[in-house]
Formats: sequence, C-alpha cells, structure tokens
Amino acid sequence: MAKLFPFFFALSVYAQGPAFEAATVKPTAPGTRGDAVIPRNGTLRTVNTTLKKLVETAYRVQPPQVVGGPSWAGSEHFDIDGKGAPGTAGPQLRLMLRTLLQDRFALQVHEDSRVLPAYRLVVEKGGPKFQVSGAGECPATAEKEHPCGGFRLSNRSHLYGERVGIPDLAEMLEAALGRTVVDQTGLGGEYSIKLDWTPDETLFPGFGAESPDAPKGEVDGSSLFTAVREQLGLRLESFRGPVPVIVIDSASRPGAN
Repeated sequence: MAKLFPFFFALSVYAQGPAFEAATVKPTAPGTRGDAVIPRNGTLRTVNTTLKKLVETAYRVQPPQVVGGPSWAGSEHFDIDGKGAPGTAGPQLRLMLRTLLQDRFALQVHEDSRVLPAYRLVVEKGGPKFQVSGAGECPATAEKEHPCGGFRLSNRSHLYGERVGIPDLAEMLEAALGRTVVDQTGLGGEYSIKLDWTPDETLFPGFGAESPDAPKGEVDGSSLFTAVREQLGLRLESFRGPVPVIVIDSASRPGAN
C-alpha cells in the first residue's frame, strides 16, 4: 500500500540511542488515580502509565497507532523517573525514553501502517495568520504563564505557545481530537501561536478539572475546527487512509531497579 505522507519518526529498533543519566522504573502503587507524563528541564517523569502509553509518548503517536504486544502492555501501570542533562528538550527526551524501553522492558517494535480515521492539517487559501517567533521573544526556559518551546493549555479552550513548530501544534490537536493529525502545511520554522475556542469537555480527555483562574477561550460559540481555520489560517480535513503505527513485537516486564 502506498504511503500518503512520510512517517514522522525515524524508527531504529536495534541501535542504541541516547540514554538517561539515571532512571528508575517501578510498578505504580495500588489505588493511584490518574496518569501523567511530565517532561521538565531535562527530566521525564511518568505516573501510572502503561507500556502502551509509554510507547505512544516515545514515538509521538496516538492510542490507535500502537498495536500488538502482550496483554499486560495495556493493563499494568508503571512510574518512571528519568534524569538527563538540564535543558534537554522534548525530542531528545523521547529518544532517551525509547532507549529506556529497550533496556528495561526489552521492547522490540517495528513500523507499519493501518487504514484509520485521521485529519490532514493544511493551509487555508488566505495563508497562515500567525507570526514567526524571533530570538528573545520568550524566556529561555518554559514558565507556566509564558511557555517557550511548547504550549500551555488551559480549560480545554485556550492554547498558547512560543517558538513552536507546526508538528508541535499537530501533536496538541491530536491530543484534543484523539486522532492522528498529519501536518501537510509545508511550514517549517518556529511560531507564536494563540488559539481560543468554546470550552468542550469532549476535547483533551483526561485533562482534569478546570481551574477558575486559568485563561479561558475568548471566542464564544467557535468550535476548535472553526478556531483553527479563522484564527490560524489552517484547516483540519477528515480522511481515512494509511496512518503510521508502531507494532509491539515483544516486551517483558521490567525487573527491579
């Protein structure tokens, strides 16, 4: 089957990639509620995450894009603390997580494709409506009120990022919609992006309770799809076709640290 778009990760199953300086993997304590993946200043912490969730994180894919594996890969939960050099960015942390999964879970995977529902992200006729980020436009490190190199999401209705690429935006839209979003804009570089829409509890499942003091969307009545079109000059198009997937060939439960 012909691929409709290039796969967005380089899959290296056997090559040893960059690794955390130190890492622990432990079964999650019984009764733990909620799950989280927290990258912060060169560290990666996960709470109550299954192996399949860890694969989603490491390869930047959505749940339908992880297939196969042992039965426990989607039911047993683990906590991970990985420490790298301060300032290590998200893409490098994902590579380090891949190495950890190979080392500690004996994970073996390969790339394939499946016909699944997905979205294309394309440029509207009038062109994009956001600005290119310039040097010095945001702090050197991410802060809660002023993210740099990433997004801040609040109340399922307000998204703001500085020095972010369109693949980063596509990843946020994937998290909102629960489907793969294929970047077909052809836009490189880093941008300042702000997006507001009417709060919708069906978006960003698992985001948690709304904070009354966090920014809310400024647009009343606009759906996320409308906001992407009118505020960003981009468009989400639904399609069904070949989507990249990660197939888990084999894995083992991690041993004690």
